[in-house]
Amino acid sequence: MSETLLLSCSKEAFLIGTIENALNGVEVDIDSIPESYFKVDIKIVGDEFHSSIDGTVARSLWEFEKSLRNATVQMLHDSSNSNYLTSEEKSYTSINFTVSAGCSNLKADLKPLIKSLGRGFEKMGTLGKICVVGMLCGTVLFGGYLFGEHVEKMKEQEINADNSRYKMLKDAYEYSLPFKLAYTESSDRIAKSASNAQYVEINQRHYTREDIERLNSRSSPTQPEFETIGGKYEVFGIERIENNENSYKVKLRKVGTANTLTAILTANKGLFSELNIKTNAASIGAYIENKEKVDVSLLSKSTKTSQTFYILEITPVKEN
Repeated sequence: MSETLLLSCSKEAFLIGTIENALNGVEVDIDSIPESYFKVDIKIVGDEFHSSIDGTVARSLWEFEKSLRNATVQMLHDSSNSNYLTSEEKSYTSINFTVSAGCSNLKADLKPLIKSLGRGFEKMGTLGKICVVGMLCGTVLFGGYLFGEHVEKMKEQEINADNSRYKMLKDAYEYSLPFKLAYTESSDRIAKSASNAQYVEINQRHYTREDIERLNSRSSPTQPEFETIGGKYEVFGIERIENNENSYKVKLRKVGTANTLTAILTANKGLFSELNIKTNAASIGAYIENKEKVDVSLLSKSTKTSQTFYILEITPVKEN
């Protein structure tokens, strides 16, 4: 077994062992996790990557930072609006790459960012935090597959296992998903940007020449994903969508939080054809004036680059 493979196996075993300890109630100091587990090491190998990186690669690194920042605000504040990040959190999401001689090797340290994301899981204390941090390190090192498989194995044993252990692992995994998705998609984007490279390595992920060509081949458009969500909100604004007299943008704030979103109220699509748009628009104005809390059912339409909310139903909160 090669030295590289031995190192890879030991890191994998260490992270799984760390999370298992947390699940069993053994507190672990996050600072005991080796510094190398938080680092991104990118190697781009090819004839054109000895003197500099081109603008396309540089842009992919900027998008890498932006994607992780978006994941951070989603995880810490349950919002897609980066304005919710504090000054301290924004500093954590500022990623600095160092470039070695030859400009084919780039490195970055994600430890401040990953530790800050662990803070978003404080409801489960130190044990939940170490689960999250361990999973995020696993994503950086192995691309995120490691703990998805581990969760599935525990799920199979759920009947005989301690349900609280499974729930902690499942909650930590689901909380970590925005980071995993952002990191893995950004890694693909970096490899794709080095279109003439012989190969690209991002920690343990190896992109061959064939992988890079596949990433750059024309792919069929992905279909949007739809999900229905609901909750209690306060309405703090409504405005007509320009050039569309039957559609409105409604500004909502989730009750008890600072999280806001804008949802569309429209009668122009078949899905919404039964809505009485005029009555709803007038009612929404009354909700704002009376500062009345409302139950809202939303349809979320997500693509790789955007998320749009549509109002399916909006009604006053029923007082007990």
